[in-house]
Amino acid sequence: MKRMIEISSLYQDPRLRRELDHLMMHEAAHFIWVGHQLAYKEFLRNCGVLEGYIGRSGVSKTFEAVRAERFPSHRPRYVWGCTSCGQLVYSYRRQAWSCGRCDTKWNPRFTLVLLKDRKLNPDAAIALTYGKEGTGPKNVLVRVEWE
Repeated sequence: MKRMIEISSLYQDPRLRRELDHLMMHEAAHFIWVGHQLAYKEFLRNCGVLEGYIGRSGVSKTFEAVRAERFPSHRPRYVWGCTSCGQLVYSYRRQAWSCGRCDTKWNPRFTLVLLKDRKLNPDAAIALTYGKEGTGPKNVLVRVEWE
């Protein structure tokens, strides 16, 4: 039985370097286990892999932000920013948001400010007082095949 693991080239973005390490450990563990059994999860926890990369929880907000920059047609409507740390958050909903980087729980001190509504002003530049920016890359970064 031939199996393949592909990792998106979006992980070439410098903002995803830390996440790439955890993702690679997650994928490498699949050489031993085929699913996400308890032993698999315990192994990854013992290796120090972040909880978000142990199961099938999906992609991080940072990955979503990088993907939105790279593929404009899939961009969420709203762009929010944290005036404390410069974190950008992309969302499809307009609601009150709190920065998860500054505090892991809801904290009104770190309420995000709306920077852009793509429907009302699609060409507006995103400007945040803190000022962070990044770059985008190619298509498949890593492909591993084995039998």
